[in-house]
Amino acid sequence: MRTLRRQWFGVVLVALLLSVVVPTLVAQIRDDEAICAQRIRNLTTAFAMYLQDYDEIMPLAFGRDRSGTWLYQYAHPVPHDWRTAQSGWRDAFASMWANALIPYLRHPHENMHCPTAIARKLSSVSDYANPLRRPLKVSYTYNGLLHQLVMARVEHPATVPAFWEGLGRSYLVGFALSNPRLNCSDPAAECRYAPRRSEPPYCPLTGTMLTPDSLWIHPRGVTMAFVDTHVRWRRLGLVTSPNDTNPEYDPYTGYNSSGVPSNFWWDGCYPLVFRPY
Repeated sequence: MRTLRRQWFGVVLVALLLSVVVPTLVAQIRDDEAICAQRIRNLTTAFAMYLQDYDEIMPLAFGRDRSGTWLYQYAHPVPHDWRTAQSGWRDAFASMWANALIPYLRHPHENMHCPTAIARKLSSVSDYANPLRRPLKVSYTYNGLLHQLVMARVEHPATVPAFWEGLGRSYLVGFALSNPRLNCSDPAAECRYAPRRSEPPYCPLTGTMLTPDSLWIHPRGVTMAFVDTHVRWRRLGLVTSPNDTNPEYDPYTGYNSSGVPSNFWWDGCYPLVFRPY
């Protein structure tokens, strides 16, 4: 009888603990979702202010060095001058979207990352030990197909993402990226989105996407901010591999059981969901 009572006492105790812990965890998740949405909303406000100051021309997805080479393959330090290394590229780094929006943000050290994201440092960077300035945490990515595009060219601002949680569950310490990005390897060619042509050569440029960590963040989707500055949660990976997702809604073709994506949908030139027009 005593053993039975002990067992029932244990069951009751576990139930009581769960009744306290589970609602607390759910409330914390909802709070984090709300904070994330507000932070990316603050980013879109900064984006709108930037557009007013720069004649409706979109921020750069990446900088350009003094020789005219676009730094499209590099993670850019944020702020632009926190590192001792690559000091010759500081002006180029300062012009990219994350650094360009800092003056428009009241609390840039808070508003560029989601509170649920996990820190990730670049293994090749030694400047973390002695930073010249405090590195920012950046988990949001910019739609690099908007790179220096005139706002009026975006046909449907309410459906084209501007910012999203394109690094998945991680934030980069001191660096920012664009996802997707344009491949601007020729300094002499125009580095600006133009749609796929109907005749060869089909691609004026090409675009590519990163393969991030799990995109099941809130809890099975991400927060997206659109060019018209509205913010909403989007469910990603509604089906998992080997089944394909909806190419008009989801950037990636498939996901594993943990929400990590594989290939991205494209038109042969650019990622589909992010095309401005």
